[in-house]
Amino acid sequence: QYVENRDELVAEFIRLKGRGVCTSAECPSCSEKAPALYRCLECFSVNLVCSTCCIRMHAHNPLHSIEVGAWWTGTFFQRTSLRALGLRVQFGHEDGSSCTSPEKGPIKFAVIASNGLHHVNIDFCGCARGASVPHWKQLLRQRWFPATVDRSRTCATFHVLNIFHKMTLEGKVTSFDFYNGLEKLSDNTG
Repeated sequence: QYVENRDELVAEFIRLKGRGVCTSAECPSCSEKAPALYRCLECFSVNLVCSTCCIRMHAHNPLHSIEVGAWWTGTFFQRTSLRALGLRVQFGHEDGSSCTSPEKGPIKFAVIASNGLHHVNIDFCGCARGASVPHWKQLLRQRWFPATVDRSRTCATFHVLNIFHKMTLEGKVTSFDFYNGLEKLSDNTG
């Protein structure tokens, strides 16, 4: 069945590499008519959106893989990050409310996730709601396991730790090989 439809299959793959169904240069998600340049490789939607809408859509998914393209040149999409777009991850406010006195985390905080390695900007809660909760505990409460309990600059998501555990049990995958695989997901150029 695939052989009979191979031309259409290839055409669909090529379509996904380009703009797909997005024919307008303006963001379909907002009223500002900003340029639609960004797409998420992990969200169900394949629409292109502006940077503001991309950040808004990913406030609770800060580790998704984002690409940016220039529609007017017709070139190609490049990987970028939500950090580059200005997203800051707020800890201590699971309900999505704003912290009145956020404490900035380390610059280029590294997160090891199941879809690769990410640098994110983080803010810890410093208001009455979470000021008494240590930073490492705020990370744990969001399912991010810190590398240390004292001024951690790196963490791994519970999800990636679970995947590694299963891969080690079933496939005898070493931590070195698993990490190298995650590096390749982030940047396969070596």
